[in-house]
Parts: sequence; C-alpha cells; structure tokens
Amino acid sequence: GDLLRRIWPSLVPVRGGNDHGFDGAVADPRGRAPFPLISTTAKDLTGNLRRNLRRAQQQNPTLDRALFATSRVVKPRTRNTLHDQAGSLGVTLLQIADQDWFAQELYRAPAWSKRLLGVTGHPPALSQFPKSRRPILGDRILGREHVVRWLLQRPGDCLLVGSPGSGKTFLLRGLVQQGEALFKVGDDPTETANDLRELRPAAVIIDDAHSNPEQVDRFIQLRQDVGSDTRIIATSWPSHAAEIKSALQIGTSEVRDLDSPDDLLDADTMIQIIKSTGLAGPDELLRYIRRQAPERPGLVATLAHLCLAGDVRRVVSGDELVDQLAPQLDKILGFDALRLLAPFALGGNAGVRPDRVACALGKSLLDVSAGLARLGAAGIVRESRAFIGEIVNDDGPASRRPAPVAVVPAPFRWVLVRRVFFDGAGSLPFDPFLTLVERSEDALDTLMGARARGASIPDLESHLEQVAARLPDHRLPSLWSQYASLGPSETRYVVERHPDQLLAVGGEALEQDPERLIPLLLDQVRAPEQPRAGSLSEKPLDILTRWATGTSRQGQDPLYRRSSLLCAANRWRCHGGDPNAAIRAMCIALAPMSAYSTADPGAGRTVTFHHDLLSLHQIESLEKLWPTVPQAVQETDRAPWSDLAGLAFRWLTPWVPPHGHVPEEVRTAMRSFAERMLQDLADVSRAYPGVQHQLKATGERVGLGIDVTLDPEFEALHQELDPHEAARVTNGIPLDSVVKAWEHRPVKEMTRALARIESEADLAGIRYPRWAPYL
Repeated sequence: GDLLRRIWPSLVPVRGGNDHGFDGAVADPRGRAPFPLISTTAKDLTGNLRRNLRRAQQQNPTLDRALFATSRVVKPRTRNTLHDQAGSLGVTLLQIADQDWFAQELYRAPAWSKRLLGVTGHPPALSQFPKSRRPILGDRILGREHVVRWLLQRPGDCLLVGSPGSGKTFLLRGLVQQGEALFKVGDDPTETANDLRELRPAAVIIDDAHSNPEQVDRFIQLRQDVGSDTRIIATSWPSHAAEIKSALQIGTSEVRDLDSPDDLLDADTMIQIIKSTGLAGPDELLRYIRRQAPERPGLVATLAHLCLAGDVRRVVSGDELVDQLAPQLDKILGFDALRLLAPFALGGNAGVRPDRVACALGKSLLDVSAGLARLGAAGIVRESRAFIGEIVNDDGPASRRPAPVAVVPAPFRWVLVRRVFFDGAGSLPFDPFLTLVERSEDALDTLMGARARGASIPDLESHLEQVAARLPDHRLPSLWSQYASLGPSETRYVVERHPDQLLAVGGEALEQDPERLIPLLLDQVRAPEQPRAGSLSEKPLDILTRWATGTSRQGQDPLYRRSSLLCAANRWRCHGGDPNAAIRAMCIALAPMSAYSTADPGAGRTVTFHHDLLSLHQIESLEKLWPTVPQAVQETDRAPWSDLAGLAFRWLTPWVPPHGHVPEEVRTAMRSFAERMLQDLADVSRAYPGVQHQLKATGERVGLGIDVTLDPEFEALHQELDPHEAARVTNGIPLDSVVKAWEHRPVKEMTRALARIESEADLAGIRYPRWAPYL
C-alpha cells in the first residue's frame, strides 16, 4: 500500500478480517464510495480477485473500479484473464501491480528494502532497471522483436537511435529480462568497476547517452582498465547520433534507427501496446491516445498510465499530462521549463528553430539546446525532420540550419500555450513568438487547440483568415470544420462569413449550434432529380441523418436530437421552407433505429456497423411527435410519399442482426405505431391512387388491413400476376377486360388518363409492376 500510494495518493490500508474484500481503499474522484485495492501472494490470482470483488459488491452494488496487486509475476495471458474476470462483474481493473513493478519500486525505496530484504547501502551502478522517469508498463515487446534479434547478434558496441518516446528504453529492458544486458545507472567509477568484475554482463546499456556524451568515453576507458569484454549498447536522439557514434568508434552498420520506416510501429501494434498497460477501452479513447503519439510507444504508455490513474477527461484535454510532467521538467532544468517549451509548442507540428527561440528569450543557443537535451527523457519534444539539414547562407559561409523542435503530444502543447501565453498576469506576449514559427497553419492549429481549452486569444479570426487566404481550396474544408468545432460563436462566424463552406462544416457545426444549422442545411436540399453541382459535395440530408441517428459526443439522449430535428424542420416549413425537404427530414427524425459505423482504433481496417433499436420509452415519445407529420402532409401537394411509406415499413420490419432478438414488448409497440402511421397516411392521401396502392401493399405484406380508397384503373395497370394470369397477357397487355375498357376511348382522353396514372406511380415510387407503357 505504501509503494502504491505514490501513484494513488488517496490510498489507505485496510486491516484484514471482516474487510469486505478490501486490502486498501482508494477515494473515488467522482465522489462515489471508495473502490478497493485487492492484494494477494497466493497462486490462484483470478480466483482471489473474483472472490474479493464479489464480497466488495455485496457492500457496494455500484462498484465498478478496482486495483490489483500481487507479489507474483503476471504474464500477458493471465493479465488478460484478470481483466476479463473483473469485466464480467462490471468492474474495470485500473492497474495490476505485479512482481516486476514491486521490484522496480523497492529499488527506489531503501526503507522497505531494508525492512523486507535486509538490503542496505548504495544501489549498484549496473541495474536491471533503467533511470527512466516514465512508468514501465507491460511486459512484452510488440512489433520490434526483429530489433531485439539485431541487438543480440551484434558482436561489438552498437547504437540505438530514436526520438524521445520511441520506445528505446522499453526495448532494451527486454534484453535485460533475457539476462543479456544491464543498465548503467551509477556514475561512481569504483562501483561501476566492481559491478563489471562481479556481474560480468554481456552488455551494458548507456541510456540517453546524448544527455552526457562524456560518460561514453569514461566507460570505454573504465572497460579497458578492468579488462572487460562487455559490449556497449548506447541510445541517443537523432540529432546527437553522429557524436555518440564517433565516441563509440563504430560504423554505420552498427547503428539502428527506430524512426526508420522499417522499424516504425503500425497503428494496430500501437493499440496492442496501449492495451498491454491494462487500458482496455473504450475504442475512442484508445484511438485518441494513439493519434496523440503516433509511432511512439513510450509516450502512449505514459498517456495510458495517466488514464488508469486519474481523470480521463483531464488526460484528453492535456491538463493531466502537463500537471504530471511540469514538476519533473522544472527539476531537470532548475527553472520554469514550461516557459522554455511554450515558444516551441506555439509552432505546432512544424515547431520552431532553437536559435530563434533563444534570441526571443534572451538566452544563448547553447543554454536552450542544453535544456532541450535534458528534457529528452520526458519524451515531450522532437526534432521536425522535414527541416533537418537545410543549408543557409545568410551572412558568410554556408552552414546547416538548426532543426526546428516541436512539442508533443498535441493536447500537451495546447494546454502549454494556454497557460504560458493566455493565463493572465505573468503571461508571455505571444505576438513576438508567433513570427518565429516555421508554418503559420501549424501555429493556427495550436491556437485553436488552446482556444478549445479555454484560452482567450485576441485576433484569432484575423490569423485564421490570413492562413485561409494562402491555403489551396481542398484544404479549406478541414480548416473551417476545425474552427466551427470550437463552439457556437465560431460556428456562427463560419456560416455567416463563409456560407460556401456550410456542407463542409455541417457535421461539426450541428454539434455546436443545431438550431441555427438545421434550417441552413435544409435550404441546401435538392430534389432527387436535381443533383448538386459538384458530385463530391456531401448531401445535407446525409449530414442530418448522421447527426440525428448516430452517436452523440455529448452523450445526449437520442430523443433530444430527433425531436430537435423534427421540430426545427416543421418550423422551417411553416416559414416558407420546401415542404418536401422538411418532411424528408422528419422521416429521418422518426427512424426506428440508430445506425452508425465505427472503425477499429488501430489502422481502421475493421469496420463495425451498429444498428440499435429504440427503447420502449423512446418509441412512446416518438409516437407523440408523429401527428406533426400527417398535418404537414395534408398542407402540401409535394409530400415525399415514398419516404413516408418506407418509414412505416421500417417500423414494421426492423433490421435485426443474425441471432439478434427484439423484446416482445418493443416489437408490439413498433407494430402498433407503424399501423397508426399507415392509416394516418392513408387518410391524408385519398387523392393519390398510387400512394393508396402502395400503402395497401405494405399493410398486406405484414398482415395489416389498412382502410384505403383504390382507383380501379390504376389497380388494373399495377397488379401482380400469377403464372396463370400472366398467360392471359396478349401483346404485353394484361387481362382482356382492361383492353376492352380502353380500346374505344378517344386518344386524347386515354393519353391524359395514362399520363395521370404514370405520374401517380412515379409519385408513389412504384417501379414494378407497371403495365401502362405496354398499353
């Protein structure tokens, strides 16, 4: 409990006995009852976890979180089983602390090492555990097994290169676990020499050698003095790789770059790494973490750890990461690290050159570069490789331009910019630093991210318009969509100043200001026979469908969006809007299920289609909204009858997945509502024989008798024929009686009648059977 309290400050121990499954209690940040720490030394881990969770749930039926600790090694399969056992009881295991974790923590806890192990004195200079400030999560190397083999096959010294957070330390820890190497963690030459003689490691890892290149020279000298054949495996940032390679006196073949295309991890592997830390979902959170640190397993592991240990919303916003790292960064630098990082953060993905920041801050380039190097262990800065090696010839001989440095992940830099530049007294003026960035569009992205997190940024719209004026047309939709997503006022700005971008920002804008956007989107609806100019433009009704029947980011009740759409469409119609478009929107609002698709959080190669039926309560609520529709139909001669008939049919025959089940009370309520729809539509469509024909056929397909008024001539020319009747068709015209009734009519009269029948069939969406063309 004492060791875990470093991560869970509110953890208190619970004595044994009648403890209801609690070995420790953790205060729930949501204000609910404390959740348990369950710990065991027993072999049956899953049985112990299951028994204690059930005991805890007897006292607190709403318990949905827990921690688990054991002195035993937990292998990946067992770890998954523990999560599954807890999940079957509705509980999420926020953390599993096993033998490896406790060994690592005991190494840094001399008091407990003395009490439990009788170990005293200074820690060794060579250790199984790195001097990493990040938690070491998971126990399996994923996606880079070939790099481990490469490291094992090197006969001499070698260098592993990678950006901060690329997973260098975790990868090398795999070698240590195989007994093939030890980390150099001490600087005392005597202790190091003694450990080399006593432990005789096959390899010594000098992690983050770029932070102190001289230690490589000292260790090589020490190795010669001791007469050891231990080889060196060093790690370095890309910008210092040449220096460390020179110190090791090795060739290019002995250097491995984890940022090379062959060694980068794909999206699916990154998701596996996140899940290996114990964070199982939801998919949106896993996808978000992966996108914030693409191809950087060390950093995604840190973000996953913070999600498990605290408030997910603060992790998503970036505040939690800043709060966790700021004290450590200040300790590394000895001064306010955020003020050094903020100018680089302002530059977004492209970053800012260190020499420019040094000049603006009044510091030497040497000091700024040294500070960035020391911050490398935190994994929140990287070089912008697109600009490395550019030749400049400003004043004098040609020289290589310093590579711009960017701050990652994006939420971290957004919060950083907000705090340093826009948090009131003591804030840095951001205008001078804005002129230093490599790309203005990247800086704008950062400013919008800071605005979304509460920063009050003057003249943001001016910066936005300047960037938009320089961007090609195909990039404008994503820019304006991002800005509209910030809030209702930003949405209004886009639709008022740039109405040509309405369909591009429609999805985001509906999330912010649906009352304003629904009428504007309905204004853009075209009749089916009038295609929109530019076939790539998204259709307004498709945007409204996704918004009304898809998932809600704000977690709103599905009825809120549906009723909002129906009422807004009706108001728009009453104020002169196209009734056909309005009623089509109402049909969307009254759809019997929510339909949407999701992709897997990794590479997105697996797509899941969701079809969620409404609940009994939701069906009853929608039925109360229905009378608006027949009233609107009655007041127009341009109703979309095929949409209306299709809506009723979907209520009668809801799509159910294989082996799915619709509760009987839900099925009964849906059928009752559909019968009411059909009869109401029949009552308001007596003047439309095609619609009456379709409504009758729909009712007959599901065994409902609908009161309709049928036109004999229309019915004769739109009847289904069985094989015996089909044999009576002469020259393609069904039934002699039909021919005889028409053959003596004047041509003009018959032509008008045929035209009317065909028009009514088109109106009702009837495609077959249609015998009028033969006649």
